[in-house]
Amino acid sequence: MSRPKKTRLDQLQGEKNKSVSAARILAATVNLSELKDGDRKLIKLTVQSGQAFTLPFATGKGSCYRLFFEKSITSNTDTFVVQSGNNPKTGSQDAFYGYAGIGGSTSNQFIANGSHTITLNGSTQGGLAGSYIEIEDADYGFWRVAADLNGSGTTATPFS
Repeated sequence: MSRPKKTRLDQLQGEKNKSVSAARILAATVNLSELKDGDRKLIKLTVQSGQAFTLPFATGKGSCYRLFFEKSITSNTDTFVVQSGNNPKTGSQDAFYGYAGIGGSTSNQFIANGSHTITLNGSTQGGLAGSYIEIEDADYGFWRVAADLNGSGTTATPFS
């Protein structure tokens, strides 16, 4: 007697019930890795003096980096950058596409359309406690960004 095949609904229910672990990254300079960091686990950021994150080349495998700011950036900045060289599959530099919503004394939505850097400064560009950013490897050369950021003052784009 054969076992019934699992449906997509069964698979999704199984994924929903998996426990999601959280990691903390304390280093000032971080090279994010698909195998180590890109498995959709939550990365909690607690370093208040700024961190520099470099993403691997985008390959379209769907790796997702989910980052939550437990503490506010109080000095320097947190930056997220794509690789500085050309992606071997596309022959050009990877880029961010997507949006960031920042709430402060003014709230705004900012669009990433081919940006190479995300900068959070703990005030106008987001990065206060409770900020959340998701960066997904969408396709060769394309990183999808969705961010809900807490800021202060007159908000400004985090994309450059």
